[in-house]
Amino acid sequence: MKTHSTLIRRSFQTAIVLMSLVYFSSLAFAIEPIGTVGQPFPEQHAFLSNEAVVRVTPAHIQIIDTNTGAVIDEFAERRYFSDVVLSPDASHLAIFTHAHDGKSATVSIWNVKAREQVSEWRVGFRIYDVAAFSPTEPLFAIPSNDGIHLWNWQTGEYLYTIHAGDFSATRKMFIRK
Repeated sequence: MKTHSTLIRRSFQTAIVLMSLVYFSSLAFAIEPIGTVGQPFPEQHAFLSNEAVVRVTPAHIQIIDTNTGAVIDEFAERRYFSDVVLSPDASHLAIFTHAHDGKSATVSIWNVKAREQVSEWRVGFRIYDVAAFSPTEPLFAIPSNDGIHLWNWQTGEYLYTIHAGDFSATRKMFIRK
């Protein structure tokens, strides 16, 4: 026979479970956008030709046959703390491998068609995925708190930094000193 305290305890436990489902599930959706909870990391894709696509997964860079969907090749292993930026024509890509302290990173430039590493260098600040290849020159731009840092991506040579003070007062024009 159940006692009055057992029934109260069971009712209390049921109420706690129901409140947890209602309140904490909404908290989880407030933290993660709806539809992303438990979803895999997003991938990046770009056409190399009509027959091949470059696919950037969380672990590898893959070349995919567009007719069969088969993986033609894999290269450039990625670590957990890394981001990828593709050049405008997808002929090259940059992998940013972040240090565990988050204060520095290594940049690796890869030739996608040859599947070979072109250059590599270290930077003393965190890189976000807003870095970019120049569409016309072998320049690679990485923004930071103090300006935009430019490298020759073919050699890994540091060229110069465009500082915030190098822009006009309206920030619409670059003034080279």
